[in-house]
Amino acid sequence: MAGTLAVNFSVMSYETKKGRELKSDFLIADALHTRSDIYISLSVIISLIAAKAGYPAVDVIAALVIVFFIVKMGFTILKSAASVLTDEACIDPDEIKEVAKSVAGIMDCHGIRSRGNESLVNVDLHVQVDTELNIGVAHEVAHIVENKIKERFPEVIDIVIHIEPYKGKQ
Repeated sequence: MAGTLAVNFSVMSYETKKGRELKSDFLIADALHTRSDIYISLSVIISLIAAKAGYPAVDVIAALVIVFFIVKMGFTILKSAASVLTDEACIDPDEIKEVAKSVAGIMDCHGIRSRGNESLVNVDLHVQVDTELNIGVAHEVAHIVENKIKERFPEVIDIVIHIEPYKGKQ
């Protein structure tokens, strides 16, 4: 059991460090899972020692402690992953719209979505440009929008911009 504890502690520490370094929700969640294994192992050791010392009731208490840690870690993992799993917006769409519309040539924008986590965000949006703009100029305007959004929100790692002709307020 002591060997298992040492290995689990090393794995948890490494996963936590690398998870933060790589900004990986998966590694951080797995580190939390490994931490629950450590607590469970500790409670089993305590239970075995107590049973050997003549206190078998401690086994029931240890089982309840194990249940508590499993439920607590489950909720912690679920909470940390819920926003990513539900595709929750990471950046207020109005703020992205404000940045996009500040670029010359952008008449309006809509269909703004942001997803990911607080440090790695993907953005999709539709920008409307004057119908008289040629495709090359509209493409350049889209690049300017992309650069301005990334400048304003450094956590944005990828942007997909769909160019549409402006047909007035929709």
